[in-house]
Amino acid sequence: MLCQIYNQKALKSGEISCKEKTQKLQHQEYVKGVVGLAYVVAANIFNSSPSIKNAVVSGYTQRRNKKTGQMEDQYVYSVCFNVDKFRVLNFQYIDPLEALTNFSFRIDERSNGELKAIAPFGTSDLKSVA
Repeated sequence: MLCQIYNQKALKSGEISCKEKTQKLQHQEYVKGVVGLAYVVAANIFNSSPSIKNAVVSGYTQRRNKKTGQMEDQYVYSVCFNVDKFRVLNFQYIDPLEALTNFSFRIDERSNGELKAIAPFGTSDLKSVA
């Protein structure tokens, strides 16, 4: 059975070995996936008009507030993309997290791979960070 929480490996016998992924690996894969989505959103923004030079893309998740028990939105990354720097990226070979260093970004990834809440960039930040 294919499942996101298992690493799968084909054995010489033809059987498939399944080992459970660690929490850290699951967090790291999640981070790469959600940050990768930021590039897709930015590409669509830049493709919508040639006059757009900068774009802020922020991602949030819903988590339960430990004090109130209520669900709340918590931003976990924010990137200010510049179109000129964006155009030179070779998306076939980049690592989404490492490529963030080409831009102004905010992300707080802990050693266990978990993302902590951050304050996202606002539209007023576009000129100062671009």
